Amino acid sequence: MISLLSPGYLLSVERCRARAPAPDHYLRLSSLLGPSSSQSSPLVRLHSTPDCQPG
Repeated sequence: MISLLSPGYLLSVERCRARAPAPDHYLRLSSLLGPSSSQSSPLVRLHSTPDCQPG
């Protein structure tokens, strides 16, 4: 089990953030796609990607 403050966890989070598009891209996409896409927040989408799981 990895501690939330362990270097491995922090590095994996930073890698995920580096790969993720800027938040304003999510805002532009949601405005283009309509209200149904804006119901799930960008943070939920970021954390739901399988390659961003720590460990």
